[in-house]
Amino acid sequence: MKVLFQNLSLGQQNLLLTCLGIGGIWLTVLAGFQFDGWGQGAGTVTVAALASVALFTLAYLMGRHTVGRADQIVTALRALAAGDLSRKLQLPGKDEFAWMAWEYNQARNKVRETLEKIQQHAEELAVAADGLAAVMDQTRLQVRDQGSQTGQLAESMAGMSVSIQQVSQDIATTADEARETDQLAKRGFRQFEDTLESIALLTRKTGEIAGVIDRLQADSSAIDGVMEVIRGIAEQTNLLALNAAIEAARAGEQGRGFAVVAEEVRTLASRTQESTREIQEMIERLQEAAGQAVQSIESGKVEVETSSRRARQAGESLTQILASVDRISQRCGRIATSAMEQSATVEEINHNVKAIHQHTRSAAASAEQTTGASARLAELATLLQGLVNQFKVAPD
Repeated sequence: MKVLFQNLSLGQQNLLLTCLGIGGIWLTVLAGFQFDGWGQGAGTVTVAALASVALFTLAYLMGRHTVGRADQIVTALRALAAGDLSRKLQLPGKDEFAWMAWEYNQARNKVRETLEKIQQHAEELAVAADGLAAVMDQTRLQVRDQGSQTGQLAESMAGMSVSIQQVSQDIATTADEARETDQLAKRGFRQFEDTLESIALLTRKTGEIAGVIDRLQADSSAIDGVMEVIRGIAEQTNLLALNAAIEAARAGEQGRGFAVVAEEVRTLASRTQESTREIQEMIERLQEAAGQAVQSIESGKVEVETSSRRARQAGESLTQILASVDRISQRCGRIATSAMEQSATVEEINHNVKAIHQHTRSAAASAEQTTGASARLAELATLLQGLVNQFKVAPD
């Protein structure tokens, strides 16, 4: 009877109980109407009373059974409200309570699985949040160090920019000086060419002087021959005067005047010989001086030719120097242009480094905020773990 009642639905059980209750009431009323015929209906009244008692007893037992199943569901729901998911309802049958228990168990299992996943993910989230906090803290320190390094780099680039500008100015000044040196070298080369022309003219003049001295030496040699003739004539004149004096002495008084003339002639011849000797000495000294002059001029001519050759070599070297100075001037100009371009590039790099430094500072501020957010995320993960731990999800 009990198993049959449990297999009924809740509506069917209520309907059955209602019918039994109404039937019992009608039997009692009927028994009251038939009470006057006690003798005739005593058996009927007794049966009705017993049936009523049985029906009320059955109704009581069935109601108690229903209340007990409802109490189990209420207890489970209260435990669920308290966070206890470890209880599982065991209500056999096919009535509404059994279906409620089945639905409760399905919901409990679903919530339990969800809470277990949430707990697992909360633990992973806590670990990830701790790792993220550590990484962000390290990133914050690295960004701070990078900001410090970029600041130092910006200062270094600023100093380098100033140095490059100074170098650019120095190179420009050097280029100007190189151009001035080139002009001075060209002017000096022109003066050197004039000097070469003067040396060539001096060489020609020296050759002419050497020719004149050679002719003078030749003329001196010719004069020497003439002086030999004069000296011979003077000796002969002296000899003739001596002979005339001898003849005058032989002539006596008649030859005295002639002897005086002969003496005068001999005296003149002696003086002529003496003068000729002096002239000869002078000519010899002149010839010696002319010879020395010729030697000196020849030596000077050799020196002039050597100087001229060296001057030409110096001119060639000076020409090479001029070409080198011109190349240096051109290179200095190119270097100055490159230095100016490099200065502009360094200035742009300095601007970019300053921008990077500013971005690094912004990144450092963002890293600080991210570190705070990571710490807050770790706190939320801890709170989530605390909330999940409030539920009891022990295995079945």
